[in-house]
Amino acid sequence: MIGSIGVEEVARRAKEAKTRVSPELVAQAIAEVVKRARKEGKTLEELVREILREDPILDSVQRRWLSKIITRAWESLID
Repeated sequence: MIGSIGVEEVARRAKEAKTRVSPELVAQAIAEVVKRARKEGKTLEELVREILREDPILDSVQRRWLSKIITRAWESLID
């Protein structure tokens, strides 16, 4: 999350505005999602399950891609 904005919200707002989202903003959002999940005591598996759930914003290919990116971030970010 970025403050109270999650990755899905960033994607939705960008889609509505028909603008490109900077890679830095996406990376920051992903890092915040991982940090918040850890703070809430979630496991990587729980977080990935949340990402892979049906979503009106991302299609299944995009959700799988995002889950791989989240996994890499989880493994590389230090608490």
